[in-house]
Amino acid sequence: MGGGNRYGGGRGAGKGLPSARFYGPQGGQQSYGRGKGGSKASRTPPPVSGGRTGPYPQGGKGAKGLRKPPGPGPVVPQSQPKRNDGPIQHTGNKFQTEYPFSQVVRKLVEHRLRTPHRAQVHGQLTKVIAHWVSIPSGEAQLLRTNSEITRKTKGEDSIKIQTKDTDADTEPETANSVDARVLLCGGVTPVDNTKKHILSRVSLYAAKQPTGGLQGYGGICTNGTDTEVIQQLVSKVKEQCGLDLSDVETWYKFVEMEYTAPLRNTVFYLPALWELNSELSLHSAATEEEVQVEETVEPEIPREGMTDDEYAEAKAAMKPIKNMITKINKTVVSTPITLSLSDCLNAEVRKHMPRQTLEFYTAADSLDEFLKKEMCTSLVSTLKDKRTEKQERENKLKEQEAARLEAKRKREEQVAAKKKVKDDEIAALREKWETENQGLTDDEKKGSKEKLELAEREILNRKDDDDEDANQTEVAPSTPGADKESEEAPKKKKFRTVVDVDQKKYEAFEFFDRGSRPDIRTGTLPFLRLQNILLCSDEDFSLDDVSSLMTAVGHSPHSLDYKSLVSTKREEEIIEPPTPEPEPEPEQAAMDEDKVEQEAGEEAPAEEAETGNNDVEIEETDQVEAE
Repeated sequence: MGGGNRYGGGRGAGKGLPSARFYGPQGGQQSYGRGKGGSKASRTPPPVSGGRTGPYPQGGKGAKGLRKPPGPGPVVPQSQPKRNDGPIQHTGNKFQTEYPFSQVVRKLVEHRLRTPHRAQVHGQLTKVIAHWVSIPSGEAQLLRTNSEITRKTKGEDSIKIQTKDTDADTEPETANSVDARVLLCGGVTPVDNTKKHILSRVSLYAAKQPTGGLQGYGGICTNGTDTEVIQQLVSKVKEQCGLDLSDVETWYKFVEMEYTAPLRNTVFYLPALWELNSELSLHSAATEEEVQVEETVEPEIPREGMTDDEYAEAKAAMKPIKNMITKINKTVVSTPITLSLSDCLNAEVRKHMPRQTLEFYTAADSLDEFLKKEMCTSLVSTLKDKRTEKQERENKLKEQEAARLEAKRKREEQVAAKKKVKDDEIAALREKWETENQGLTDDEKKGSKEKLELAEREILNRKDDDDEDANQTEVAPSTPGADKESEEAPKKKKFRTVVDVDQKKYEAFEFFDRGSRPDIRTGTLPFLRLQNILLCSDEDFSLDDVSSLMTAVGHSPHSLDYKSLVSTKREEEIIEPPTPEPEPEPEQAAMDEDKVEQEAGEEAPAEEAETGNNDVEIEETDQVEAE
């Protein structure tokens, strides 16, 4: 290859080799030219800043074979890691990877894999237990109800006074205690004109601390059975925000977070708010504290018999009296706040956040995964129904094709049978003609042969009774007035195409359609994403099963347009409003009124005459009867 050195290549350094490069401490790219002497060039790279390389300036004695190095090159920008603000941002792939929903115990590493949008977790968290896995699909009516909770933050009745509770982190740890919290979810609000994403329509309620942190309502409870813990939790929630959950009969143990000692575990319960018919409201919580305050009071001086000047002098001479009084100070400790599930998923988690805030966001992640499980069940049911419909359509087309081929076969058999009968008749006719004309010359056979050909044509052109019946058309008897009705043709009706979207099925697909923001949807699901979702469902699908489901509904080779999948088209008649009759002009209206009055005046004498004749006839009849 040649004898070129590392930094300065001479003529012996090999042909076509580029000059050596390295990145200096300032990030600039430095290059060195090729010297004339090859291996005689200096093996020490010149300084990045240029200038003197020794006792002689550049280009002088001792600098033979070296060029003045250029200044710092262009700065090469280093790629910075992109911040992941939430589950809407994709991490490395074109879609977010789902994991099986049936896993109950998630160790820390699996929990981090399932929540890549959370940059931080608590340092002593060891595992997350998903108790919601045991909830049967469709039992929790979160997706079918809207239990709206009002927040009262103004007025005298907006503050709920509670006893001063020790914070969960500062209370001494005991082996027989648990931090119980309630996950208040109001369900899904109906679709309005804004057409928000379903993640933005799932509402959660939490308590906002004065420091800005969030936490679920609840606190330290004595460890025991779930029923005993829930009873304590109900009393704590009522004390903290005034919400009475004693009438809720169904409670779901939702998610539990385990920590290393000495921290106690935290468990979230999900109450069935859809069982309550009363209005739900949340109040701000405050604590009361008695404080001794010094108050200055001016003494009272009787003014009877004193002038104004005397009263002013006496008042100025009196010294104010200082008294100690007791005041009650109210300190707001929590304020109710409403969050959407989208807000919780996109919230940025910091390292030094309170433990209760991290736990609330973990509970929100669990709710998101639970709703994914519910939506996945609905999604699988929709795809199965579509596959069944497609199979039924294909079977119906096959049956129609088989019936068409069978009818064609029967027609061909009938035609062949009729042709055979005609061929037999023609063969018998020819045989008879040959027998009768045996021994005659061609001239003698010419006349009879024409008759034979005519008879054959008649046989071939003869129509059967079946053909005549098929060609007959029934003529309906004419009814009186039919011609008149036919002349008055009805007006042509107008129709429009209406697209009906099954909202529940649409939301099942929409829940997994997450773009750069939760309020932006693409309207399609990639087939790889759909395949991942199906394989994470509770059913044991093989790749062939998943392929058959996606093939049955696939509209394009790469993605699924789910809105058209759950939509049906129908024709609706356009009913036009009746055309109002034009109002008559004032002159014409007056002429019509005069004409009506004139006709009424002519009819009145005729009626009187008829009435008089009737009276006469009655009198004559009475006279005849009397005689």
